[in-house]
Amino acid sequence: MVNEGHSKSVVDALMMLPQIRTDLEKFVLVLSDIYFIDNPFFDLTDDDWIGDVLFGSVPISKLELKMGGIIQRTETGEVCAIVKQPSDHIDHGVRWSGMAICGQRFWEEVSNKIAGKELAGISLEDLFQSRVSNRKTTVRDDIDFVNINSLKHYKLANVVALGKDKSVSKEIRDWALMAAEGLRDELLQEGQQI
Repeated sequence: MVNEGHSKSVVDALMMLPQIRTDLEKFVLVLSDIYFIDNPFFDLTDDDWIGDVLFGSVPISKLELKMGGIIQRTETGEVCAIVKQPSDHIDHGVRWSGMAICGQRFWEEVSNKIAGKELAGISLEDLFQSRVSNRKTTVRDDIDFVNINSLKHYKLANVVALGKDKSVSKEIRDWALMAAEGLRDELLQEGQQI
């Protein structure tokens, strides 16, 4: 079955899921423009299926916290906001990959929050922000990824993957990781998310 919502927005597609799969109580959301360096599903536990779990990575540079697409946390690690837009006011956070485990009561709570609103004006970050304020949302911050927004991002994803590939020599891995560091710096200096 085709989800017609994809032609409009991520949120439209997400909100059509209960019509397509009526037995969907919990599910994993993964965005198609994200390149995961490692398998994010490898070590999921039963605890990951309670509430909502957002997946991301600790920023390598503080500059990344200013670029948007951040799960803002308190000093103790508790999720306090999902920040889509660039901001100079985030001290603690995780780069969000857009991947989430959507836990129990997701549909009911989200439907109540967006009732009567135009879905085109609601972002994925808005949806999860409403969930953050309703219940405990946790973060897995050990998932390395690259958000593929340009050819340069695609190159970065490939050299990072090469740098972590144990089937190639250490010399090549080290070279690839150095190249990745340079590409990351370039992207950040250009004001782009990674």
